[in-house]
Amino acid sequence: MSVMERSKQRGEDSGGGKERMVLERPILYLSSFISSYCKKGNFDSVFFFETIIEELFGGLLGVGFLESYHVIVERKTEREVLRVVEALRKKYGDLLKVMVDSGAYSLFQKYVMKGKRISGIMDRLRVDYSWADNQEVQSYFRRYMDWLKGIEKDGLIDEYVVLDVIGNPELSWRNWLRMKDEGLNPLPVIHAGTELDWVEKYLKYIGEGDGFVRLGVSVKKNVVTSHYWLDVLANWLDRKVGLDRVRMHGFAVTDLDLIKKYRFWSVDTASWAITQVFGKLLWFSNVRKKEFAINCNKYIKGGSFDVSGSKTLSKFFGCISNDSELKEEFLNDVGVVFRLIGLENELEYVTRKDIASILEVLGNRSSSAAMLLSALFYVRKWKNVIVDDKNKGGEGGDWVQGCSR
Repeated sequence: MSVMERSKQRGEDSGGGKERMVLERPILYLSSFISSYCKKGNFDSVFFFETIIEELFGGLLGVGFLESYHVIVERKTEREVLRVVEALRKKYGDLLKVMVDSGAYSLFQKYVMKGKRISGIMDRLRVDYSWADNQEVQSYFRRYMDWLKGIEKDGLIDEYVVLDVIGNPELSWRNWLRMKDEGLNPLPVIHAGTELDWVEKYLKYIGEGDGFVRLGVSVKKNVVTSHYWLDVLANWLDRKVGLDRVRMHGFAVTDLDLIKKYRFWSVDTASWAITQVFGKLLWFSNVRKKEFAINCNKYIKGGSFDVSGSKTLSKFFGCISNDSELKEEFLNDVGVVFRLIGLENELEYVTRKDIASILEVLGNRSSSAAMLLSALFYVRKWKNVIVDDKNKGGEGGDWVQGCSR
């Protein structure tokens, strides 16, 4: 019997009729979103995020923010990030979902990868993990725990992640126990390929608390490998505690097949901040429930767009030109973004409905406006493809907001 079949069977009531399952509404966490826009000077960060949430995102349902401790320390934005979170918490209460990541990936990149590629079991076996105990890392670990203790008591964050050691389940387990001994309750992280004995260790310590088990899962980019390992993990968890009682967070999991098949309770993505580096514009229309991906930088020639050079670009211009509602939505989104970013001069393009000039601005590789539109793309797509799909009463049953503080 499959995982889904067993879960549905548990939804049958004793009278023989079927009781609809009530599952968690999945949450998309935008990685390092708040810290990316916390700037010094004449910039009202709180107003900025409130405007984004209300005018662009359409509310916080299904959306959260994940901040890496390593990133905010590097950017020296600890105080500003906490100030913004505190203000948003006062306004939105439990609708605001904030997770803190330990920065384990950043440390792994710094001490292990160093520009190298690690692929295959032999490469992983040759990794020297002594770096995890060096003075710099241990000092970082100490600061991370002390920082968490300070903000946890104020109720600013919903959950935080263990300082796991990628590729070494034993050291990850040791760090998790140390944080528990310090009075903290971090989210454990299970990496793809980890033996299930380690998962069982966590289950024995975690218990079910409010009736659910929370686990962080980090999968590989290889989809085939990820599916196989997740099949093994999901079936094992279903036999042990029941998959409908496990709330999994998928680190950097954006594959919709994975999310739907294994019913991830939450996932995160940093893709919104990467696409603009390559001059790519992403935009999702709520009016037409349609997504657009345009390589702006590639088709700028002599200061203007060569529309004929791209079928995608031609199609976008055609859609905008022939659909007044679509054009109005795009111009409205761009207008809000330009005002928030401080591109006052460029607002003239919005007034003139000059789409080519707007795309030229957004095609800039350092465009903060394009980054914001990309974030909007992921949020809208998430709500339309995942959240709204579940609200229609599909196979998954009724969905509710999952994260309770």
